[in-house]
Amino acid sequence: MHWRPGKGIQSNTPVYSWRGKRLNAGWVTTFNEYAVVSENRVTPVPASIDRTSAPLLGCAVTTALGVVNNDAQIAIGEAVVVFGVGGVGLNIVQFAAMVGAWPVIAIDRLDNKLAMARDFGATHTINSEAVKDVAAEVRSITGADGPDKVVETTGVKNLIELAYEITAKKRPLHPCRCSPREGRNLYAPVALRESAERLGMRAMPARARYPAPGPPERCRQGELPRHRDPRVRAR
Repeated sequence: MHWRPGKGIQSNTPVYSWRGKRLNAGWVTTFNEYAVVSENRVTPVPASIDRTSAPLLGCAVTTALGVVNNDAQIAIGEAVVVFGVGGVGLNIVQFAAMVGAWPVIAIDRLDNKLAMARDFGATHTINSEAVKDVAAEVRSITGADGPDKVVETTGVKNLIELAYEITAKKRPLHPCRCSPREGRNLYAPVALRESAERLGMRAMPARARYPAPGPPERCRQGELPRHRDPRVRAR
């Protein structure tokens, strides 16, 4: 299941009854045992895919694939920084490495996640709580101009602003998450001095129907995801 529409019918959103009360829902729901899901939010996967890995194809893997391929359009030799290496961030690291980006820098505050990021293809890792000046540390790796592409997955206001700060001039920042609460007064006043085109805020940009060999087939072949630790599933 996936939030972005694919092929097929888009039905009316269902209404459930829970504890005697009306409960509205969207085209996809995931916390109930049984759900009415719109046809265009479902993509069949081969029965041979490991069922502990298949759920990742509904969000974390396809979001990351969309960011790398459709949104950021990361190319061979580009310097990439990923803020936050949960389920989405780890797969952005993985796909960036697969398309030939270098260096691929993962930033997080947890060493165990950074260790997984290296397993997924990160060439460098930075613990944001252990390093005094993250921007300076990044530029010591990429050079003074900074990275070509920066992807921010945490949705945390100060980290988005830091990501914006280290993004090379005239290059876009790609925030994957930004809550309304955290988003208030974001980027002000520095962003007002720059082109709004530097912000590529598009959630879940992956296509719902995949060209062969798409993620389901590559997962069946053992290429995706590389790591089956349960923590990978959490953003």
